[in-house]
Order: sequence, then structure tokens, then C-alpha cells
Amino acid sequence: MGGDLVQTAIEWSSNGHTLRGMLHQPDGLSNVPLVILFHEYGATKTENKFIYVELSRILEQKGIASIRFDFFGSGESDGELQQKSFASDMVCARDILSYAHTLSFVDQERIAIVGKGSSCLIASQLSAEMSADAKAEGSVELSAEGKTGVKALVLLSPTVKTWNEQYSLELQAAELELDVDRGELAVRAVSLIAGEKEDNKGLIERYQKLYQQQLSLCTIADVSQVVETVNSREQMMEHIVAFLENHLPRG
Repeated sequence: MGGDLVQTAIEWSSNGHTLRGMLHQPDGLSNVPLVILFHEYGATKTENKFIYVELSRILEQKGIASIRFDFFGSGESDGELQQKSFASDMVCARDILSYAHTLSFVDQERIAIVGKGSSCLIASQLSAEMSADAKAEGSVELSAEGKTGVKALVLLSPTVKTWNEQYSLELQAAELELDVDRGELAVRAVSLIAGEKEDNKGLIERYQKLYQQQLSLCTIADVSQVVETVNSREQMMEHIVAFLENHLPRG
């Protein structure tokens, strides 16, 4: 269990724009794991029904730091929603990971990403890129910049469909280009959480093929782009926290 809970507003530069978010840090602890939370298209760093706020607070109590932030064109970050693209979101994702590498209290070998909806693909693509860097350097542990890659992913109700047709097309194109070999190398464990009535079975099968034995599928009733019931929300939180504690163990 961590000490007192500390929540700090943070800002950093990405492609000439300012991104804004919240850093949750267990007070008085060092060398802690870190989880970065990616919100889906059209949402913000709090996510639907404030599930990211709740998750960050639970993780703090477990001694795990987290960053939840607004992508460019979302929430409090610079830009307008109509300026967003999959490419701009990938730039943000790379820059937030670089920012995480500057945090002295974080154990750089224990970093995970939680993606929801459309941002599941962003999380997967980012981990694949870091794996490609590592492979080019002859190491599965380090990227070209000498930083460790993402060790675990949580993919919550993944989709390549949004209410923005252009963004959805960009997601679909990126999903087809996601490299299987790089994805297998990128992370040690992946948890994919989907609802019982999930309408993206093809995408789920794609992730299963991508990560193979590294992926575990968790099915929870009423979990979709909106977590409908209190019971489903509690099950989802318990599963995410247990998975992260298991795959980001204390040093």
C-alpha cells in the first residue's frame, strides 16, 4: 500500500502544442511502476463516467503511479477535435511515453498502457514501434533511445469505429498495417476486456492472432464503449488492477 495520494496537473510539449493531464503519484515512494491511460476518440482524460479517475486513485493506493491526459484536440489540451487524426494521436502517444521516461521516481522497466475503444490501436501501435526500435538495436529490452519498452497492455473494448468517418477510416487502415511479428515482441502480457455482446469479433480475433499466448481475453457483461452497470464496472476495475499488479510486480 502506498502513502498519501498525490495528484498533480502536468503539461508538456508535443509537436509545438501543449498537452495537459494529471499525474497520480504515490507519496513518498520511489522506483514505482507507471500506467499511462489513453482515452478514446471524443472522450477526455477522465473517460466515460470518470472510470479513469477511479482507476488512477485505486492504482495510487496500490503503489502504482499513473498519467491520464488529453490527446491533442481533446479536453484541456491544445487543438480542436476536427484537427485530430490517428497520426496526431500517435505523435501524442510517443511524446507522453518520452515524458514518462523523464520521471525520476518511475521504474522504467515497469511501464504499462491502458487503452480504451479507439485508443487500443494507438497503444498497440506504440508498443510495436518500440519493439521495432529494440529489434534494430539487437535487444528486446531497449528502444533505440535506450529506454525500455511497454511491458503490459490493457485493451478495453477495442474498436476501429467512431462517429467520425475519416478517423474511423484511418483506424481501419492502421489496424491492417499493424505488424504481427513486432507486436509479439513488444509486450510481455496483454489483457483484452470485451463485453458479451461485443460487435467487433473480427478485431478481437486480430488481436488474438497478433499477441497469441501473451493475450488473455476477459469477457464481462455490459462492458462496451459505455460501462453500463455498477457490477460490470467493479468487475472491470478488479480485473485491470489485478492484471497490472501481476505484470508490474514490485521490484
